[in-house]
Amino acid sequence: MAKGTMRLEGVAQPWADSSARYRVDDLDVLLVAERGESLTVSGSILIAPGWIGPVVLGYRGFLERLRFALDPGCGPDDAWFFFSSAG
Repeated sequence: MAKGTMRLEGVAQPWADSSARYRVDDLDVLLVAERGESLTVSGSILIAPGWIGPVVLGYRGFLERLRFALDPGCGPDDAWFFFSSAG
């Protein structure tokens, strides 16, 4: 089972506008580890051409497919995202 960690660079806000046009596609997402092993996760992604906000990681269709933990660290450059496959 692949396990690794990566630094967090920001937190996205959820998108609540249900009237927007969008489509959902499947995509393999590579989580590149700074320590340990990188991991490829098959995920469902939302494509919304009019979206101008930040990247949003969703639980359903992506994060539910892996084990993860967040560590805010002791300072602004010390946050970590820990991950491994769920299976």
